Amino acid sequence: MPGLNSPEQPDPVAVFAQIGRREKIIAVNTAAEAEGIHPGLSRHAAHALSRGLRSVPRQPIHEVECLNSLGCWGLQFTPAVNLDPAPALLLEIEGCLRYFGGLDKLQDKLLRGLESMGYTYVHACAPTPLGALWLAHWQPGQIITSLDELRTKLVHAPVELLGLEAELVRHIGQLQQLGLRQIGQIRQLPRNGLAHRIGPPILRLIDLAFGDQTDSRTLFTAPPVFEHSIELDWPAEHAGALIFATNRQIQALAGFLLARGAGCEEIILSLSHEDLPATQLICGFGQATRDASLMMAVVREKLGRHQLAAPVRGLRLKTGSLTTLHSEALDLFGQGQREGNIAMLLARLKARLGDTAVHRIYPANDHRPEKAWSHQAISQTQYSPCKQDNRPGWLLDHAEPIIWQHDRLWYHGPLWLETACERIESGWWDGDTVHRDYHCAHDAQGQRYWVFRDLHSQQWFIHGLFA
Repeated sequence: MPGLNSPEQPDPVAVFAQIGRREKIIAVNTAAEAEGIHPGLSRHAAHALSRGLRSVPRQPIHEVECLNSLGCWGLQFTPAVNLDPAPALLLEIEGCLRYFGGLDKLQDKLLRGLESMGYTYVHACAPTPLGALWLAHWQPGQIITSLDELRTKLVHAPVELLGLEAELVRHIGQLQQLGLRQIGQIRQLPRNGLAHRIGPPILRLIDLAFGDQTDSRTLFTAPPVFEHSIELDWPAEHAGALIFATNRQIQALAGFLLARGAGCEEIILSLSHEDLPATQLICGFGQATRDASLMMAVVREKLGRHQLAAPVRGLRLKTGSLTTLHSEALDLFGQGQREGNIAMLLARLKARLGDTAVHRIYPANDHRPEKAWSHQAISQTQYSPCKQDNRPGWLLDHAEPIIWQHDRLWYHGPLWLETACERIESGWWDGDTVHRDYHCAHDAQGQRYWVFRDLHSQQWFIHGLFA
């Protein structure tokens, strides 16, 4: 169940549901399990075992949200994804085993991905979708690749597995009254008489699990834009507590983007409060990306400096328009090229320091050297600069006067002029008119300087240094 094992919630928590006339525990976190609480226990008995237990009702709507999110995440491994109402995530992986280097490597990648999102799970692998689902509930961790082996295994499976289909739960007691405890016992009975007594759906379900009928399932289709909500089981008092839940959303987003061959330049986090309008945080990445670790780094910076207006009860992550993003080429050592590191660094700095605190130096449309550049926010439009050849990369804060002696310029030693002058007469429109003749010069050690003579005062100045 989502949120049960969040590191931000160490108290014992259990999820209950109405089963028949009683409220029963259906899922617990590790803290509750340590106190002897387990699925199947009545809610009252669970509270008797733990005074600090917090029981929350099952929330099918939020389960569907999480399952849809997992469907988006699963598309990075295979295009054949099915969301079973059990609930379960079913992935058809036979066609992509070679791409991921075999079943063991793919399984390891899948399970590590689920753990990184904080999900507690059971899993199994089988030649039929329903066979895998039954094994996951009955003997989790089983890996069966042969249909004959699966059939041999399922013969001994308990009839309670049929109850995973909600409409068949009422038949379980009827089968047990007939003395049927295992699936194999049902298969040994005459089909026509059994179908007349308990109905054909059970027989069809068994045929699907054993591979006697084709299991045609509707494949999951990802929406055009990723949008996912998480309702927190407890109010978050500070923004840092939201990182765990946001990481789950980012992992799902990364899978969704990979499956679509796309990237996004920004995401919008909406934080919902009890009595206040939702807070929106825009996290920009500086470029289109689908790298979960890079996106999460920016989100951490953004949440780390944000002060909550009120406790947060839920959060929604949404992307804007998507950008086609082709796969990265690998270099000689198998690592993807990371030309986007500068853009991502700028995005992290903006998230940590604020959008207005990070600037670039842009050339400005002005011939006067001291006004030919400006600080601008990264998001602002760049201006086309004037053509400025043979200019130094380092201008002094203020032009320093130099002297003329022994028939040459003198700056800590003699200077030799190299070029004809570049005359700059500009600035009449803003009252800061300049009339200068610029030259390149060098000293005895080869250091090059940019010097000019003021045409009004005839005074020489040094204005810049060449590398």
